[in-house]
Amino acid sequence: MRNVQVGASRTVRIGPWRGITGVASVSTYLDQPLDRAAVGEIVGRLQAQGYTKAVTAALTPAEEVTFRANGFEPLRELVLLRRPLQTPVPRAEHRLRRWRRRRTDALLDIDAAAFDEFWRLDDLGLREALNATPHRLLRVAADQPPSGYALSGVARDRGYLQRLAVHPRATGQGLGTSLVLDALRWMRWRGADAAYVNTQHDNTRALTLYERLGFEPEPEGLVILSREL
Repeated sequence: MRNVQVGASRTVRIGPWRGITGVASVSTYLDQPLDRAAVGEIVGRLQAQGYTKAVTAALTPAEEVTFRANGFEPLRELVLLRRPLQTPVPRAEHRLRRWRRRRTDALLDIDAAAFDEFWRLDDLGLREALNATPHRLLRVAADQPPSGYALSGVARDRGYLQRLAVHPRATGQGLGTSLVLDALRWMRWRGADAAYVNTQHDNTRALTLYERLGFEPEPEGLVILSREL
């Protein structure tokens, strides 16, 4: 993924989507809203580069309007949840450690086991997530190989639980709870006022976990859009 300037000094990240030839991934920055002309410029650039399809990252309702005005259509919908961070967060019960290795194989193995094909990350997608916020924390379960991980980020006063994955062999043991609590404590220490996370409408296990830990659904969710080019 690389940053590309479009419109009036706006930046988007563009690159291959999940390693599929001809399919582009388009990610926006929350603090750089795009107008219709800027999205049209993105479409033109992708066509010139030989892409035949584009898929966006999760978009807010305001962003959705701009992209749909340029021919994009809904592909997947997500629930967006928020948790205030003004009060102390309990400590995690599981032993966790910071992931400092360059290789991501062990994390991608967890991801592949925890998610179906559409939602799982490849190496490029994980590295893109690592670079999505100015501050980040990647923590894993202390076992070898690790049985779960959480990637968190902070931008200004907002915290983001960008990825939570627990291998099926470790589900039902409270590891997901520990990874979320650990992430929330770090976000609060970093100065975030609230934490945000998104998940699929039918991911009952994740929704139950997040709501039990104080997250509440926002009135409007997020959407992933796509367009044939």
